[in-house]
Amino acid sequence: MGNVAEALKVFSVMSCNGHDSDKFTFNVLVASLCRVGKVGGAEDFMRHMSRIGLVPNSVTYDCIISGHGMLGNGLKAFSVFDEMIKLGHHPSHFTYGSLLKGLCKGGNLQEAKQFLNKLHCIPSAVDTIAYNTVISEACKSGKLWEALVLLDQMAGQSKAALYIYDAMEKEGVFPDTVNVLYVAQYHDKEWPFA
Repeated sequence: MGNVAEALKVFSVMSCNGHDSDKFTFNVLVASLCRVGKVGGAEDFMRHMSRIGLVPNSVTYDCIISGHGMLGNGLKAFSVFDEMIKLGHHPSHFTYGSLLKGLCKGGNLQEAKQFLNKLHCIPSAVDTIAYNTVISEACKSGKLWEALVLLDQMAGQSKAALYIYDAMEKEGVFPDTVNVLYVAQYHDKEWPFA
């Protein structure tokens, strides 16, 4: 907590001397507090941001959600997520990963699996890290069969991506960067182009 405590002192001195802080400064402090498990303090900072007219952005919310996720506070992470959505901020794969982490660390494997399944309806929401988070929790919980099923699902997505790529190539449609990145995301072999 040494560096965070020092940063908070500097912030306090800056504020007392009339120096305004920007969103970047607040987000760094919020992220730092969350990283050391002081999520309540981070939420206080977020409220202070609002009081002085700085509107918290998706980065601010992602930090708070991640902080709750690291502590295994899945319900609180989802509460902050709901607030983020109501205010019009867009979640990222990082947001979804933090929510999964909160469910898993809180021992809610079944809820994490259900949430992972729902994420398949959202483009780019599910990545290898999301699967690995849930697979890891299944292994820690002694549910190796469930881990293998998840691993098979992840491999199935890889096969589907390669099938689509092959079909595009046969039709003379060459994939763009987004297509290639999607295929690469779910495939652990070399790039299809040389």
